[in-house]
Amino acid sequence: MPRDLVLGNGKLLLGFDDRYRLRDLYFPHIGQENHSQGTPSLTGIWVDGKFEWLHTDSWKRAIRYDSDSLTGNHTLENPDLGIRIRIRDGVAPDSRTYVRRFEIEDLSGKPREVRLFLHHAFDIGETALGDTAFADPDTGAVISYKRSRFILTGAAAAGKQAPDAYSIGQRLIRGLEGTWRDAEDGYLDGGTVSQGSVDSTIQVNLQVPANGSSVACSWLACGTTLDEVKRLHQRVMDESVDRILTRTSAHWKLWIRLGLARVKRQMGVHPDDPLTRLYARSLMLARSQIDADGAVLAGNDSDINGFSRDGYCYMWPRDGGLVVSALGEAGYRGIPRKFFNFCARAINPAGYLSHKYNPDGSLGSTWHPSLVNGKPQLPIQEDETAIVVWSLWQHIKSGNDRKELSKWYEPLVKRPADFMLQFRDPVHGLPLPSWDLWEERHGIHLYTCASVFAALTAASALADMTGDTSSAKRYLDGAKQIRAAISTHFLDPATGRFARTIAFNNDDSVTRDMTVDASVHCLFSFGLYPANDPRVVATMEKVRERLTVPTPVGGVARYENDPYQTAGSGIPGNPWVISTLWMADWEIARAQSSADLNRAMPYLEWVDRISSASGILPEQVHPWNGKAMSVAPLTWSHAALVHTIFSLWQRQQELSAPGLHNPAPGIPVRGKELG
Repeated sequence: MPRDLVLGNGKLLLGFDDRYRLRDLYFPHIGQENHSQGTPSLTGIWVDGKFEWLHTDSWKRAIRYDSDSLTGNHTLENPDLGIRIRIRDGVAPDSRTYVRRFEIEDLSGKPREVRLFLHHAFDIGETALGDTAFADPDTGAVISYKRSRFILTGAAAAGKQAPDAYSIGQRLIRGLEGTWRDAEDGYLDGGTVSQGSVDSTIQVNLQVPANGSSVACSWLACGTTLDEVKRLHQRVMDESVDRILTRTSAHWKLWIRLGLARVKRQMGVHPDDPLTRLYARSLMLARSQIDADGAVLAGNDSDINGFSRDGYCYMWPRDGGLVVSALGEAGYRGIPRKFFNFCARAINPAGYLSHKYNPDGSLGSTWHPSLVNGKPQLPIQEDETAIVVWSLWQHIKSGNDRKELSKWYEPLVKRPADFMLQFRDPVHGLPLPSWDLWEERHGIHLYTCASVFAALTAASALADMTGDTSSAKRYLDGAKQIRAAISTHFLDPATGRFARTIAFNNDDSVTRDMTVDASVHCLFSFGLYPANDPRVVATMEKVRERLTVPTPVGGVARYENDPYQTAGSGIPGNPWVISTLWMADWEIARAQSSADLNRAMPYLEWVDRISSASGILPEQVHPWNGKAMSVAPLTWSHAALVHTIFSLWQRQQELSAPGLHNPAPGIPVRGKELG
């Protein structure tokens, strides 16, 4: 089940499903460690002798974000109970503290006795073994811990500082389901301490006047010591949940204003344009998945773990480079800076980046073998190294952090560029075989070759900037050789299209894999050829023809006969957000007039249509019902949307007559709230 709500600050991240159940809780890093592992924590309510959990079908739920803020603003209504609950929640910008404010309204016209129940089930340190939970007399809260991980949960009605009751007990052993069962009769009578596999439930009692409302608040604080979480609890007591939420919302609104300032100033973008709202939302959601120490996590939806016994809570350097490039276009500097520092620490002394990394910088899991056909091979996707160098140039050429270049030059320019020059076929000049961007095939891939061309071109410019003119010439010569070799070997004379992968035979002839693959957008996106080059046009038109998904859902698949989680026959594969946006990027790049830009709009409308009501984008969607599949949110999807919208605005500005305001195309506002 994808996440419909994510809240975080770079040091704490919470993920909720579409029924508003807490499913993921990450700290001390985003993506590491998950102290929920998908186990739901529940919220329930008892009203006049009737009990309902908020995730049941009897509730009408609207899970949303505040406008231009990574704070939640939700409405849940239960006609049978005659109750409406308005919830605001968020993670404080400066601490590992999550707060919620519940306003419970009567819809029946009579006074109500209401009891709110907050259940928490943690697998601290990513295992349900050896946890302890206890009621703390100093704070009135429940504290769960194991080793150096502590989680404090507290709640109270307005005007109070502690809950009215709690229950702490065991779960998953001897047939025990958990203390949430203790809540369903409206009373808690469990213990005050438990160890092993444990959970807890807190009770808050309220009196709700007829046609009126009453307020309760809850908070969750995470730390590495008992004293730390107690201090965070006291900060909540001193400041109040309301003020924390106000401050958190103001923090995000300022962050977004900074991101929108450039496009408003330079491109005349209107803040109420639906595209602006999509842009702002994806900026925030991409930011939520980035760790404070620089790791850009691919996705933190733990439900994918059930598919492969592994997840997306890693930093792929490719994804990271593309994400920080999009954020850099929006004018953010701090996030790219931390990412490049992370990569400078992680890069192999030989000059290449590995498959993926954990958020703390350690080596992530891999399925790339070090032996291929009995021969030693580097278990890498070379485009990951290349894209980091390319993204560093995007950062520096925008005028950002030029003073930092001397620090980054050796680890992130010279060493990787020298590696890429050396890691080539001496006969043909192309990169040696490595794994493709989809992580499935070992060979000589167009996307890899194009990214290496872009990286060496970037490295040449960066070397020239530092005065290393001899290296600058070597890198530029290498880039030119790769482009010439791509034109010679990847272009299929019979079709006038580029192959996605080639192999050289013993007689030096070429075998071309002409499978249609959306990643051929690299031909123009990495600057190999103009977007309107006839060879690029022929290649991209074939993508549109073969990869547009022929169902009512639509969208564009990754490549022909894509097997990954494919949900039907008679289709090329499931529609992906990034491959659909790549088609929009091509239409934008080849536009010769403002009217031409309208060809990109159906792809942007599609992305808006398949997003969740809260605006979250998945990796891919089901081809027949449009529901999110795999991971949601996927950071790359949100960054790709940011880049596409920025490119649209930028191209519109280039095509507009000097001195005239020619507004960018807009998309119709859907029935849901985009902001």
